[in-house]
Amino acid sequence: MEIRLFQKADMPQIEKLLQDTVNIVDTQGQTQTSTQSWNASNPDIADWESLFLDKFTIVSEIKSTIVGIAQIEDTGHISCFFCHPKFRRQGIGGQLYFAIEDYARSKAISTIYTE
Repeated sequence: MEIRLFQKADMPQIEKLLQDTVNIVDTQGQTQTSTQSWNASNPDIADWESLFLDKFTIVSEIKSTIVGIAQIEDTGHISCFFCHPKFRRQGIGGQLYFAIEDYARSKAISTIYTE
């Protein structure tokens, strides 16, 4: 597994990752509105690339397949954190979080949070 910075070329795999993740979560009680707002077929997906490039965004990659993504803002807010359902419970989320923590330390961010 490799943790690296997000690149523009990652977008097709990220779209698939988010869509697969949201579709699985939807079957576990997510609301229809919430699912639609994250659905990769949503027209707002075009804006996501710039959001990923504007903030510290990292991906987890296994054999050229992106299996996770995480993002932190300079305020310490984790604004994006996903792991593909087929790759859960393999330490991917932990590795992404440790990389976010390292970034926060390097920027003297004292608190990391999410809603």
